[in-house]
Amino acid sequence: MMIEWWNTLTIVQKLFAYVAIPSTLLLIIQTVLLAIGMGQGDSDADDPDIVDGDIDLDGDTEGAIDSDPGLRIFTVRGFVAFFCTFGWMGILLTKNNIGELPAFLISLVFGLLCMFGLAYMLKAVLKLQSSGNISISNALGKSGTVYLSIPPKREGRGKINIYLQDRYCELEAVTDYEDKTPVGAEVTVVSLSGDGVLVVVPKVGANNKKTK
Repeated sequence: MMIEWWNTLTIVQKLFAYVAIPSTLLLIIQTVLLAIGMGQGDSDADDPDIVDGDIDLDGDTEGAIDSDPGLRIFTVRGFVAFFCTFGWMGILLTKNNIGELPAFLISLVFGLLCMFGLAYMLKAVLKLQSSGNISISNALGKSGTVYLSIPPKREGRGKINIYLQDRYCELEAVTDYEDKTPVGAEVTVVSLSGDGVLVVVPKVGANNKKTK
C-alpha cells in the first residue's frame, strides 16, 4: 500500500516526501523517548518539567536559578516540526493541484508558523511551571545528561539536563577533561565554578584524561 501511494507521487511530491517522512519519524521517536523519560536530552527544552534559566548569585538567592525561560525558536524539535509541516503541507497542496512554486512558498510559511508557534507554546508552558528558585548547590554529586557538548579544559561551556528539586533543569557546565564531552554522555557534578557554572566529569571516564 505504501509502495502504491509512493508510485502515485510526482517528482516534486517525492521531494516533499523525502523531507516529511524522516522528520515525522524523528518526531515520533522524540515523543516516545519523552514519554518514557529519556527525551530530556533535546536542546529545545520542550519538556514542561525542564527549567532553563540564568544563575543568580546576588543577595538572598545565592546559587539559585532565576527561572525565566526565553523564546527558543531554532531548536532541534523546532526544526523537526518545521520540516514535518513543510513536507506534508507541500504534498497536500500539490495533490490539490496547487502550483509547485505557490505550494513551496505556502509550505514554507506554514513550517515557519509551526516552528514559531511551538516556541511560543513551550515558553508559556515553561513559564507557568518554572516558579520559584532552585538552589544550584543541590546539584553537587548528582548525575545529568549532556545535550549541548561541553568543550575540553574549560575552553567553553556546554549544557546538561539534570533532575533537581523535583524538576528537570537545563544548566551550563564545564569540564577539566581533555576530550570534549559529547551530547548524550552521562556526567556527574563534582563542584561549582566561581560564576556558578557546574563542573562535571564523565561517568564513563576510561578514555578521558584529566588536565594537569
